[in-house]
Formats: sequence, structure tokens, C-alpha cells
Amino acid sequence: MLGYPHLEERTAPADRHLTGCRAFFQGGDLLYFAYALDLDRDDLVRFCTAKNFPLPPLMNETPAFLPAHRLVFNGFSPTRRAGLAGIEETGKEEDRVWGALYEMPAPFLKVLDLREGPSGAYERRDVKVTPRDGKTPLAAVTYAVAKNRVIDRPVAPAPGYLALIVRNAKRLSFPPEYIRYLESVPTHRL
Repeated sequence: MLGYPHLEERTAPADRHLTGCRAFFQGGDLLYFAYALDLDRDDLVRFCTAKNFPLPPLMNETPAFLPAHRLVFNGFSPTRRAGLAGIEETGKEEDRVWGALYEMPAPFLKVLDLREGPSGAYERRDVKVTPRDGKTPLAAVTYAVAKNRVIDRPVAPAPGYLALIVRNAKRLSFPPEYIRYLESVPTHRL
């Protein structure tokens, strides 16, 4: 239906959401690169449901990487009182941020902007990501910690936030060395 069958059974009684989704998201498709919290589609579904938005039409999940960048925790979440994941350009092609590449209707960016941007913590960026199979890099959008919100030292993430990223990295079979890196990040205990 929307590209992720594990949600179809749960959303079947709420077909109005799926119908509304198709009606609301008329427009061209684009690619979205998720590397942190948005790797967890269930969390995005909870957000959309709580805000009464149409369910996220993320399709064709494909592991991919952003070359010449590294994953850093360089933002601060007042809600979690801990670090937020971000991306930092390194200029070294061997550095990679792993994530998932999704096809989605361009108008869904409005919903992602509301999710990522209301506090000003994140801003949308255009990036070139490479699917895991090594094919040609593809243009996509992602969200990074806003330049005016970047903290010049690492900020430890909350344990649950990091655990969610690690769990989805394993689900998507990211490279073992990347998963080990994620597991080595110190967390902040409230």
C-alpha cells in the first residue's frame, strides 16, 4: 500500500488517513535521507497521528550513506535535556553517515518541516547520498542541526534516543563498524 506492509494491518481501520494521504500529497516525488530519529517510521507515524496529519507516505526504504560526513551529536534538545544527532562535513570521502533513503511525495516536506523545524533546532539541506549497492549518488533532502544551533562540543544524547538509532541501524543492516561506533557513543542519564 504505502511501501511498508508492517503498518498496513494497524492502519487498515483508518483508511480515511490513507485516502486523505493520497489526496493531500499530490505532487512530484523526491528522495528523503533519514539518519537518526526518522529511521523509526513508527515514531513518525505517532507524530503524524498526534498532530492529525496524514500518515507518512515514505516508500521504498533503501539503506544509503552520505559520504564525506560524520554523525555527531552537536545540538541540544530541551525536551530530552540531551544531545541531538546531526551531520558534519569532513571532506574525507571515506567518512560516512548511514541512513535510509525514502521516496516520498514532495508536499510531505511540509509535515517534516513541522516535525523538525518548529524549535529551530533543524534545517532542511540538499545532499547527495549513495545507495548501499554503490550506484550513482542521488540528490535527496535531509535535516541537520541548524547552523545557529550547532554546539562546538559533543552533547551526549539521551539513552532512549540513541537506542532507537542503534535499533534501526541493526534493522537496516548498516555496516558493523558503524553500529559499533553508535554503540560507543556516551549517553546522558537524566
